[in-house]
Amino acid sequence: MERLSPFLRRLLIVVLVGLFSSVSVFIEEASADVTLPSPVCPKENTETFENPQFAYADKGGITLDATKSSFQLGSQTFDGYLYGSTYYDENGKKQPLYTSYTPPTIRVSSGKSIDLTLTNDLPISPNPQIPLPPTQQNLENQSQDTNLHYHGFGVSPLLGSDDVVMHVHSNQTANQQDKGGYYPGDAPPNPEYEPITEYPMHVDILENHSGLFWYHPHVHTVSDTQIRAGMSGGIIVEGFDRYYPISKNIPPDNGKPITEQVMLFKDFNDVLKSDPNKTYNCFTLNGQVNPKMTIKPGEVQFWRIGNIGADTYLNLQLLDSKDKQKQVPLYILARDSNNITTHPIETTGPILVPPASRVELLVVGGDTANETYNLVSQLLPEFPQQPVYQLATVQVEGNPVKYNTGGKALDKFITEQTPAKDDKTLPILEELAKMPYCKGSIYTKDCVIEPSTDKKSDLYRTFTFDSAILNDPKQTVVSRINAKLYDENRIDTVATLHTNEEWTLINADAPVGTSQPTPHAFHIHQLDFIVTDVTLPPEYLFPKKAKDQYPPVTNDKPYDNNAATCIYQKKNLLPLPNKNGDYEGYVCKLTQNGYRDTINLPLNSITKIRIPFSNPSITGTFVYHCHILIDEDTGMMQNIKVIDPLPGKLLKAGTSTPPMSSVSSNLQRIVD
Repeated sequence: MERLSPFLRRLLIVVLVGLFSSVSVFIEEASADVTLPSPVCPKENTETFENPQFAYADKGGITLDATKSSFQLGSQTFDGYLYGSTYYDENGKKQPLYTSYTPPTIRVSSGKSIDLTLTNDLPISPNPQIPLPPTQQNLENQSQDTNLHYHGFGVSPLLGSDDVVMHVHSNQTANQQDKGGYYPGDAPPNPEYEPITEYPMHVDILENHSGLFWYHPHVHTVSDTQIRAGMSGGIIVEGFDRYYPISKNIPPDNGKPITEQVMLFKDFNDVLKSDPNKTYNCFTLNGQVNPKMTIKPGEVQFWRIGNIGADTYLNLQLLDSKDKQKQVPLYILARDSNNITTHPIETTGPILVPPASRVELLVVGGDTANETYNLVSQLLPEFPQQPVYQLATVQVEGNPVKYNTGGKALDKFITEQTPAKDDKTLPILEELAKMPYCKGSIYTKDCVIEPSTDKKSDLYRTFTFDSAILNDPKQTVVSRINAKLYDENRIDTVATLHTNEEWTLINADAPVGTSQPTPHAFHIHQLDFIVTDVTLPPEYLFPKKAKDQYPPVTNDKPYDNNAATCIYQKKNLLPLPNKNGDYEGYVCKLTQNGYRDTINLPLNSITKIRIPFSNPSITGTFVYHCHILIDEDTGMMQNIKVIDPLPGKLLKAGTSTPPMSSVSSNLQRIVD
């Protein structure tokens, strides 16, 4: 794919991602007689599932060295961009350098910190045959920069913490070449700060954090390639049992704790072309291809699942290998490291996990041994062109496990659990969803700032995601938000602490040159949000019905595993025409069961979210973007600056603010 022109590469990715991830997040039954093509994976070894290596941040510092190296996948060897790492194990013993396609998952206690040093030893260009564009943002013609983002953390976005605007230059850059400074715009010949190739970070973890997070590079225009080549890993913040004390609530007779399986998926396509004659399209699980997992009859396991790849959606389902229509129940406890606030959600339908998203859930082994399950990335019948991905094979074996459930059936016992502790740092979900707009210019934590409809207003909060072709000789395909390409030196949105905002996210993307619209995966750094309602074309709910068969109201189809009430409105609603050629659609109000940091924006849709800016740690500049990283790299990202409240006024957005101005104190600590 790297040898294709930028337009063809973009077109192919749009089609592949669109065909796969345009699956409706409403649940429909898959047809048993649909013949699906097979994914293209490296040859499998018969591998037993293994958790990733764990680096214990409470025990000592961690180093990551970004480098080009080879790795084994199945029975084949590939080139990748990998992290070589040193870290401390559970016993406090320092481990030697470890280089892997699946780098260690960092484990850290809530309220503690991660001390990590990143070194950049990447080659100058990701692919010598495709020179990177000489943009001011990254200076990639001279250095393949990198950095590190702690995905999902509500921590400081300043230098030395979770700053994704700064750049770590490569040691491979020739000394005689100008490398630039820390930040875009701080360019030669006299950069304010000299470039660095080694970058120490100190990240303070909030007390309310727990669950599965992840880390990955975030330098604009190269993040897609670096993550596709292997540069991503997991983070677990301990303390989830404070919210869902699983082992205490479901004590097994034998006294053993519930088994934790950490499952990190990456979409693999051999981006560095180790095998130039073959195109791969596959998912790996902890660097393995379709590994074998085991579970005992009746056993409850805790699965932490993360989609830590670059571009491809997961649509998870656990199926009986003998009876394809038998779906094994899954019990969702958390999404994006935010616990479900009502009860565990029992589902047999697919769980949509966009790139960057995570889900933590319980699985129960079958009644008898010798059952086999297939963990798959499932599809709906209206999109038969994309393969169903076989992710893992789960074998039920061993002696049955019994639990002390007080005489209740195990599934009922699980679904009746409630969180033992609420997160007091964020508004209660239902209250935020129903919160009134603020009156006048008085903004408090008990109201939501009413967004303006004036595009020139500082409070305009409508964001339209689309793509376009530049009028240049290469006909470059770009991705945009509000018809603008990303500029690291431009502040697009300004928000204030201790306020709540409502944003409208419009997916109006129908890429030029293809009839297939594309979904997008919205993510905002440092923050969590709730989804209040979604406007969708009618074919999302009823792909096989004619227009005269659309019911006026439906509430029997969950949206993204949330209960939803959808009302059909015969007026122009949608950004693009639906399959009937008009703009009519359903407006769906969602019940609330948890915060998110990454969500799918379905094809031709409008999604409303509410964001509480209640965390004082997040003052500074950070980003929101599409987490299909080819879209982010081609422009679909913007900067937001969060400031302390100023009496009576807001700062003006859209102005150019030097990134250095907000980080000088933190920078001094690094330089010294």
